[in-house]
Amino acid sequence: MLPPLLLPLCSSNQEGLSEEEMDCLPEECQYLTEERQQERDPKVLKIHLETLWLLATRGGVEGRRLVKDGGTYPVIRELHLQIDDDGVRRGCERIVDVIMDDAVPGGSHEDVNGSAKHGAIGTGDPQEGGKMITQADVEDEDNAIVPIF
Repeated sequence: MLPPLLLPLCSSNQEGLSEEEMDCLPEECQYLTEERQQERDPKVLKIHLETLWLLATRGGVEGRRLVKDGGTYPVIRELHLQIDDDGVRRGCERIVDVIMDDAVPGGSHEDVNGSAKHGAIGTGDPQEGGKMITQADVEDEDNAIVPIF
């Protein structure tokens, strides 16, 4: 599943990758020849980044693990260093935030111990301007269509 998403983000210039990082990549993305060119169109790059981000955040524990363990980080790190488009760079940063954040297992509404949160969760004391968020608020937010990058 990852090679079609990662390959357009990969460059034939893989000198910045260590041997261990290279081994973590899918075979199709390892040791690319000089003919292999990284995608240059920022719109196409953003589509691939959005897909990886959605897989990591909405794919449950399995999706996040696939993205994290599939060698995504070194590819995204190198893309971030090589690209000049601010939108693509922000997309890279958002993916890195998701795959490097171990505080929320699986990118879902679970706490560190793995138990799901139910009911209302707070963003602060309501008396001090904070707001209580109900499960309905979370579900409404999940169903909203918003731009990702």
